[in-house]
Amino acid sequence: METLERAVIRKAGVVGFWTSASRVLGLARDVLMAGYFGTSVWMSAFVVAFTVPNLSRRFFGEGALSAALVPVLVETRHKHGERAAWSLAFRVFALAAIVLCAVVLLGWIFCAGLLRIGMQSPRFTIVLQLLQIMLPYAVFICLAALFMAALNSYGVFGIPAAMPCVLNVTWIAALVLLVPRAAGSAGGIRVVAWAVVAAGILQAA
Repeated sequence: METLERAVIRKAGVVGFWTSASRVLGLARDVLMAGYFGTSVWMSAFVVAFTVPNLSRRFFGEGALSAALVPVLVETRHKHGERAAWSLAFRVFALAAIVLCAVVLLGWIFCAGLLRIGMQSPRFTIVLQLLQIMLPYAVFICLAALFMAALNSYGVFGIPAAMPCVLNVTWIAALVLLVPRAAGSAGGIRVVAWAVVAAGILQAA
């Protein structure tokens, strides 16, 4: 039977492996992005647009709510059983999904309104278009982070640690398979934006 010390070491090793793999894949992704788009206006617009959903992941999905969910689920399971813990988790997921969808919808409408006015610069127009595409990523990645927190409450750390690799692999696949046909163009950067959304769906699935 595995001792507690060995279990901790094994799980730490698994988390360390997937974290390192994610860093390597992230470096490969950045190199490919630089190779295809360089310092072009498309690259600048993408970086700005991606900041919004990515910040929501850091502050909401991987922030206080996700961190607070783990001990609450563990305590609820010990005091009231599995059914109560899953009921609590479902309520948290449902509330988070509703709030996130509402925020994303408002953000999308706001972007659409600015685009309709048509008073912004061409560069800002690209940012708004990319932001409209990638806003749903905030919903999927935040829900995925909450799912991972639920797994952590059961002592499962490998799958949550591997999730960032899904984003990088999907991103790299789009860059290698699809972007070369439209590298350095608006079409190419839109492909990357849709790849980000697809990665979010895969992470939440």
